[in-house]
Amino acid sequence: MDTREARDPYDEGMRRFDAGDLEGAAQAFERALALDPGFERALYQLGNVRQDQKRWSDAERLFRAALALAPEHAQAHNNLGVALQMLGRTREAEASYTRAAELDPALVHPYLNLGRMLEESGRRAEAIAWLEKGRAHSAEPEAFRHAVDALRGSVAAEHAPDDYVRSTFDGFAAQFDARMASLDYHVPEAVAAAVAQSRRFARASADVLDLGCGTGLCGLALRGIARTLTGVDLSPRMLEHAHARGGYDALVESELVSWMRSSPPACFDVIVASDVLIYVGALEDVFSAAARIARPGALFVFSTEACEGVDWRLQESGRYAQSSEYVRRLAAAHGFAVTLDRAQAIRTPIVGRLYVLVARA
Repeated sequence: MDTREARDPYDEGMRRFDAGDLEGAAQAFERALALDPGFERALYQLGNVRQDQKRWSDAERLFRAALALAPEHAQAHNNLGVALQMLGRTREAEASYTRAAELDPALVHPYLNLGRMLEESGRRAEAIAWLEKGRAHSAEPEAFRHAVDALRGSVAAEHAPDDYVRSTFDGFAAQFDARMASLDYHVPEAVAAAVAQSRRFARASADVLDLGCGTGLCGLALRGIARTLTGVDLSPRMLEHAHARGGYDALVESELVSWMRSSPPACFDVIVASDVLIYVGALEDVFSAAARIARPGALFVFSTEACEGVDWRLQESGRYAQSSEYVRRLAAAHGFAVTLDRAQAIRTPIVGRLYVLVARA
């Protein structure tokens, strides 16, 4: 069958995929493949759909079928690596990430994915070497500086570079929910419970801002009290997943502080940052911007990883930690009263802190 006859359902699949309609996209790609079983792009894109649906075995099968037809498709090798990693086959995943980088050294995700996997498995020196290779060869060298500095213990920047955050979570989006579930991640529920315990908002009464909304886990937990729910995130792929999950009135691709600074003053009743400030060390700008957009009596609810003896620290994981003393000092300086400051399980095995701040009138 001529590929041209399969092009219409393929194009429909791409439109549905871009709109977040994963099952509709899958059905369209399957129609294209029924017309042309050798349509490599349809195999690859159907693999991406199954990956986003966490159907890892199906994704592996489809990426392998696409690679049988186009063995030098670097991104397909990378995505196959993701599926294999999620299936627990880390040696095969390592080979796939390596092959992706060999075929297209300018790609970012094979370096970040394999670097993270090596670091998590305790192969620290190899992780540094691989990330340094990414810094030397990829199209986004700044995406690697932060990770390398963290592993080397170098002097830390005040926040992670936008390129690093965007590339990390674009590459992580398909795995995010499954990985967080495997790490017993319940910060969104803890944030929502803290807001509910404040007893300040009836159902559908609050304008809520979800900073670093990711795939929408926190927004889902907060939808009940929201009159409006706005999500802001740097990663377009994470925002696609938040859109597919639903519940938001607006989703915005932006750096958090710059977006808050450009928003009207006193426009939100609840501002949440669930496991987001781990990519910001110095929090002065975050507090200043949040104070500007908070209405009197608004809640500012967030989690941090914790440290002592310094205001903030960049850890080997590439995540920042802040001390309780630092957070309390910033709260007082920016017109917030601290009503909750307690230990909070972040993810296995990390215990950080959960804060609820109230904007003074």
